Amino acid sequence: MVGCCPIRPPGPLPFPSVDGRNIGRQGGTGIATYAQGLLDSLNAAGIGATCLLDHAPGQPPPPVGGMIRKLARFARALRPVLRVEETLPPFHADVYRIAHVRNATWGRQMALRAATPPAVMHWTSPLPLRLEGALNVTTVHDLIPLINPDLTGIDSRRFRATLNALFATMDVVVTVSETTRQDILAHFSLPAGRVVNLYQLVDIPASLLPAIRQAPPRCRAGLFRCRGPGRGAQEH
Repeated sequence: MVGCCPIRPPGPLPFPSVDGRNIGRQGGTGIATYAQGLLDSLNAAGIGATCLLDHAPGQPPPPVGGMIRKLARFARALRPVLRVEETLPPFHADVYRIAHVRNATWGRQMALRAATPPAVMHWTSPLPLRLEGALNVTTVHDLIPLINPDLTGIDSRRFRATLNALFATMDVVVTVSETTRQDILAHFSLPAGRVVNLYQLVDIPASLLPAIRQAPPRCRAGLFRCRGPGRGAQEH
């Protein structure tokens, strides 16, 4: 993992940027793995990329609780635009929770402004944010809250409203499977050319490759095995 800073010195063009909402978090979700993998891939390709943090570089993330902190977050959510501090990596304190409060309370996106915006701002999940002056890209991993709401605790109405607002302002929508791309086109009025399937990235640490190669097969050639709660392994 290379962290949030680009691996090459700044050139004449601004770096592409990735949201740092889940970067470096211990025990993160699949979205955290996706976000870090995207950042690593951009840097490994020599493109160079950084991520937008919710805290100053070298400082811990902002704490969640406390009534005073929550009131301050609510007050800052009233602003339609927040300014990005252009350190390396750039940040705005508590930006992701502030944007969540604005979206949950008024159903509105938070705009960000930077003196030198990146060429591309890639939001690795449907966050209610956009960066002025950049080409904004968002990744939608699935539509489970809409298609199978019983499988998640996410409010389906709020999720749909958030996606509607995002699809109205994002320049490109990325998915990680063709199924999700087709679901988006079926449930939302979007031109097919704006929804791009880049599939799910896979990053296996080099230290694990020898053990993987030497491991005995778990099922017959051409099949895969899955295991669900309360069920034994099944071959398909």
